[in-house]
Amino acid sequence: MDTPAGNAVLRSSFDHGFGHLAPATRARHLAALRSAIGWWPVTGRLASATTAGWARPKITVDTTRALTIAQVDALFRLDVPVRERTR
Repeated sequence: MDTPAGNAVLRSSFDHGFGHLAPATRARHLAALRSAIGWWPVTGRLASATTAGWARPKITVDTTRALTIAQVDALFRLDVPVRERTR
């Protein structure tokens, strides 16, 4: 994996295995791979980190499920146990 050809195979394999997943899931797997590859040079398994030029997937924030201020205020005014407010 220390060569450009090895890096290309790693990237192709990563894209093939995780390319169809949601961006946040892909980013989590990429972070795990980068963590492992960052540690491998310390152990002598690799000479360099091969994912340095890879872009992190763009993750869009879903605001459609967010509660409005009025909805949050109404939750706090409910006369029910806290457990029921958090469901």
